[in-house]
Amino acid sequence: GAEPRAGANSSSFEVNAFHRQLWCMLARYQAFSGAGYQAAVVGNGFNEIRAQFGVHAECFASPLNCRYSRFFSAFRDTDEAFGS
Repeated sequence: GAEPRAGANSSSFEVNAFHRQLWCMLARYQAFSGAGYQAAVVGNGFNEIRAQFGVHAECFASPLNCRYSRFFSAFRDTDEAFGS
């Protein structure tokens, strides 16, 4: 990304960068929202999958609905900043 300009407060630059990344991610999911978009196993199902198979990552999750800290989303360009 861009570097803060001379004399700029680096913490405000980071906050502004975060807000841009957040807006892009939220706008992407809003554009794709619709009936039937979200489908997931219930919480107990995730717990059982982890206990039985040692699963520690999700495929087809998003920063808005991931259960584990490691997940893979459909939109790397907007979700990478949030862990995808």
